[in-house]
Amino acid sequence: MGKKWEENYSKYKNGEMDSMYVSLKEKIENKKATKEEYNEYKKIEKIKSNIPKVANIVELRDTFKKEYDDIKGELARIENIKNARKEENALEDELNKINEQISKVEKQLKRKDLNKDDKDKLEKEHTDLLNKRNDNNKKYQDVQKMFEDNRVAKNAKLNKMSTIEELNKEAFELSTKISKCNMVANNLMQGLNWNTIELRLDNWKAKKYTNSEKTSEKSKKDNEIDLDALGQKIMNQTKKIIKDRENNDDIDIDDIDYIDDKEEKGLTVKSQFDIKHPRLAKMKDWFKDKFRNITGKNKSKEEKSENNEEQKVSKDNEFKNYIRQVAEKGMDEVKKEQIEDKRRQLQKAAYKRETEKFGEDYAKMSYTPKDEGR
Repeated sequence: MGKKWEENYSKYKNGEMDSMYVSLKEKIENKKATKEEYNEYKKIEKIKSNIPKVANIVELRDTFKKEYDDIKGELARIENIKNARKEENALEDELNKINEQISKVEKQLKRKDLNKDDKDKLEKEHTDLLNKRNDNNKKYQDVQKMFEDNRVAKNAKLNKMSTIEELNKEAFELSTKISKCNMVANNLMQGLNWNTIELRLDNWKAKKYTNSEKTSEKSKKDNEIDLDALGQKIMNQTKKIIKDRENNDDIDIDDIDYIDDKEEKGLTVKSQFDIKHPRLAKMKDWFKDKFRNITGKNKSKEEKSENNEEQKVSKDNEFKNYIRQVAEKGMDEVKKEQIEDKRRQLQKAAYKRETEKFGEDYAKMSYTPKDEGR
């Protein structure tokens, strides 16, 4: 799909559709056009009017692509450093072993009782070890060069992203923006209007960023109850209780005192049930704590999920408005407007701050009534 709209965009941009457009226009003006030709003319006319917008979207997409490639390059740089560190450690270990072997051979060569064959054999081994050490040193120098070549991030902005997790997340978000740009451009090249495009952006189906499937699975297991273990625990505890109370009275349900307040629990005298049946009381408390913790974890998880979803919707709406502004005005103009809007916001905040602190007359000395944003 992406390749097709880009091919069509090139045709319109290079004027390859102009002759067809003129021919259809003449037929319509001379009232010789068929219904199909009229519809084709209107479609071409709409697409031609969208070409400047598509050009702006392509510029935005290519900007995102550049940032995406930079991040991928940074991830490769980090991986190179990681591999170089492993190689460096391996070479250092190898060098230590080689030096130990060289020392042993040199010590043997100093023996005065060596015969010629043994001496020749040791000298050859010594030479081989020296060559091996030279090779090790050359490899070590190559590793140091790799460190030097990958020492600093090529993009200063990437230095702020200190972890691989942050880089991967940013790359994921950029890839989503690139896909949205392609979708918008494709729709514009079909002659669709912004109402349709915005509706499709609202219904955008994208993969959610996840750090690790293993992490998600672990989190899921942490919140699950091991029913088999729980059943075994209940059975074992029940057997012990039955054995302990063979000669006791039956349990009176009224003796059970459930205390929900933690502070009150520490100050309250134990119930008759707790005194008579300490193991069962212990199980009661264990169940209460277990389910209280599970409820708390699930509630916290739901709240966090809701907050994340709200933030995602907000960011999606912000990008939807931004991409439309870029399509209609271009990146440079939108950037100028953003800078101006930021200036007005700062000006408004400063005016309010000085008015509250020194009075409006003082504030007007720096900010005139015609200043916008107040």
